Amino acid sequence: MTASESEISRLYTMLGHPLRRSIVRTIGEADSASFTDLRAKLRVSVGTLYYNIDLMDDLITQDEQKRYTLSSKGKAAYRLLIESEEKLASMGVKGEKGLAWLRCLSSALTMQSLFSYLYESPKLLLPSAVTIMVYGMWITYQARLLPVLLLYTEKPILPWIYAPILFVAGWIVINLLGNIVPFILYGRQREGVGRLLIGSCYALLPSLALPSVWTACTFFYIKLSLMAAQVIMLASMGYSLCLLTTAVSMAKGVRTERAAIVSMVVLYLAAGFSLALGF
Repeated sequence: MTASESEISRLYTMLGHPLRRSIVRTIGEADSASFTDLRAKLRVSVGTLYYNIDLMDDLITQDEQKRYTLSSKGKAAYRLLIESEEKLASMGVKGEKGLAWLRCLSSALTMQSLFSYLYESPKLLLPSAVTIMVYGMWITYQARLLPVLLLYTEKPILPWIYAPILFVAGWIVINLLGNIVPFILYGRQREGVGRLLIGSCYALLPSLALPSVWTACTFFYIKLSLMAAQVIMLASMGYSLCLLTTAVSMAKGVRTERAAIVSMVVLYLAAGFSLALGF
């Protein structure tokens, strides 16, 4: 594939999403638009809008008044949309057909559609998020496992009554990192704090697989081997980190690879605490 063909393919991929086409069309029709203008017309959350604008950084720029305008590539994309949006969509689907399996895998790992739904009305999902936290506190205590962020130990380094407290403390640390890191690295202010509180609860859900299985095995007098427990813990932790990346990305409006830095920091902290505590 030549450089020009690769560029065209990337253009089709970026504009394959209806929201991104709407963003380009809205800016192109008005020559420029503020963030408030875009959000009012498109009616999407702050994080979702930031996320999709950030994906089109070579199509959309900002002027001195911080209003969004189209770059030369963006203007070409806008003309292409006006001339034949149906043709663009059909070519975009055709161009990505060979990667259908990869898109399905990415969708399953990141669950972007789930978090997009969560962040549209985060207050409505508050009861379910609270339920996840209550279950996490209860199951870690029942399993007699002490959580350290996304890892667990059965060593009695603290009384078991502290297991629920440590679970909530880990959630708080994750949220602090999810807000502080994007602020320091990318200048994201307070937007998305409430959404991240909800999203991080769902991101923690896979990590509860080990205490859930551990409790079930104990109840039915089934011995869970150390290797099986470690495999479950590591696999569920990896999936939680994938979901946390999506939660931060869509809540704070940054690219996935940028949000992944938060997950990496969480991973390093969990590993560091584990080594320090000797488990």
